Amino acid sequence: MFELEVELKYAPMRPPVTFHVVIKTVAIVVIATTKSVARTVQNGKYLYFGDPSTGNVIEFLGPGDSLKEDNENKQQQQTTDDEKSSEDLAVEYDEWYESHKPSFLVEPQRIPRVVEFYAPWCPHCKHYKPHYVELANEVRSASNIKFYAIACTVHHKICEEFNVSGFPTIKGLKSGSNETIELAQNEMSAEYLSQKLGIAFTPIDNGINSEQRVETTSEKRKPLPSQPKNHGIGEISFRNAQILSDAKLSFDFALKQGIFMSIGSLDDERATHFSEWIALLHQSLPLSWNIHDLIYDILVDMDEVVKDENNLLRLVNKHKEKGKVGTLPKWSISCSHGMDGDGYTCGLWELFHVMTVGLSERMLLGHEIDSDFSTSRAADVLRNYVASFFGCSECQKHFLSMYDSCSFDRCSRLTNDIPFDVSPLEHWRELPLWLWEVHNDVNVRLMKEKAKRDGRTVSHMDEIAVQWPSREECGLCWRDDSSWDSVTVYSFLRHSYWPGATMDASQFGRKISAVYHFDDDDSKQISGFISLEYIPFILLLVGSIFTVVIRARDFKQKGMHKKLDL
Repeated sequence: MFELEVELKYAPMRPPVTFHVVIKTVAIVVIATTKSVARTVQNGKYLYFGDPSTGNVIEFLGPGDSLKEDNENKQQQQTTDDEKSSEDLAVEYDEWYESHKPSFLVEPQRIPRVVEFYAPWCPHCKHYKPHYVELANEVRSASNIKFYAIACTVHHKICEEFNVSGFPTIKGLKSGSNETIELAQNEMSAEYLSQKLGIAFTPIDNGINSEQRVETTSEKRKPLPSQPKNHGIGEISFRNAQILSDAKLSFDFALKQGIFMSIGSLDDERATHFSEWIALLHQSLPLSWNIHDLIYDILVDMDEVVKDENNLLRLVNKHKEKGKVGTLPKWSISCSHGMDGDGYTCGLWELFHVMTVGLSERMLLGHEIDSDFSTSRAADVLRNYVASFFGCSECQKHFLSMYDSCSFDRCSRLTNDIPFDVSPLEHWRELPLWLWEVHNDVNVRLMKEKAKRDGRTVSHMDEIAVQWPSREECGLCWRDDSSWDSVTVYSFLRHSYWPGATMDASQFGRKISAVYHFDDDDSKQISGFISLEYIPFILLLVGSIFTVVIRARDFKQKGMHKKLDL
């Protein structure tokens, strides 16, 4: 009010709303809007909750996600949750769940229901989302059928109880029943639902319902938008630290979310696959990584670990309390693009690459003379881990199809013994080179799938552009005929994924930059190191400086400093 009173008194001929007031108002609006967008974008817990385009899909929310809560209380609660162990959070969730069981799943209801179980990190779940939303909008009817979504990263217990072993999983319930029916995601249509759930309805023209419904148990709430995203690992000077943190976070996340997908102990096959995977990591990861303490404890206690998820979580929490799991509290910006909860698949790829390069390096250095892991067996263990514990069903299917068909000459390149006609170096480097080719192939496939969804044609140059390393990153990795120089590529991989390896840009022909993990939505990628979470503060700083400058100018022009001194 003081500012306004001074203006009315000493500048009566000027409009009451001055230029700097307008600028200040605009700055406040921009900052508030940007903060809202930043908070929205960082909500990586759900795919449907908070997205106004999801129409008639009802997201089942977890504890603490009520929009009626005060924002400050939610932030305090989040800080408290971050300090709690996985076991404590699991106990709290179990207590909450007993009084918040989803009635649409556990109780017979007079209308049929369709339920999608998904993981927000799963790429295919993100791709499947528009189809699920479109189908829900097409067949919506207030008294006919309802569509629900459950995030298994939030509701792990529900997904265990309903034997969800891959994402996305679609289940249906008929009218008057609480027995679930497995639905084929690739066949989901109005006709298919009519046949499987025994319903009849008249499809309605497609469109987006402006009133988004969100249901926990009995409440419906308006959502806020959310869009997850993930990407690569930053510049080379930060690479080792980021890979260490991202890979360890994904390893930790997988132990908590991906090993026990159903209630009870692991069956014999999955127990064997898990045991072999841990043994492989024990013999391949850099000796300097303190993650070995956790891996060793799991190996020693493996018989008990595979019996009960709580036994595994106990070990994870033990090392978390010691600061032995994860260098940072969340995935790096370059891996998650600032989306909380995203970055798992990026970090998992990093772990795979470090494992393959590490096995080669440790074998060549003579650290594992008595190792049982050949290049072929290590690849088999990786294959079995993906088959048993990687939840994205579509991603899993592509990987297993590629592997089982001996793609990229795997069956000849990877062997159980070192052939007499090659050197040990040539033999061991085939494993990391094979995985690198697989990863590039995944990048190309994802890019083509996105292009198809966007209705555009992919050129040969487009395919080259998504492969890593680029000519700018490693000019000597490429030959003149656009083929790869495997010797230089392996050296590049070694310098990228093995601690202590020195990086000389001249060795590779050009500057060294980021490892590129193609994501299916490049339009939302963040350039450089600026995270969305910092944008509001940057705008606030710029707006504040601008406001101070304008005020100082007006103050001086009107002579207010002289009048006030009198």
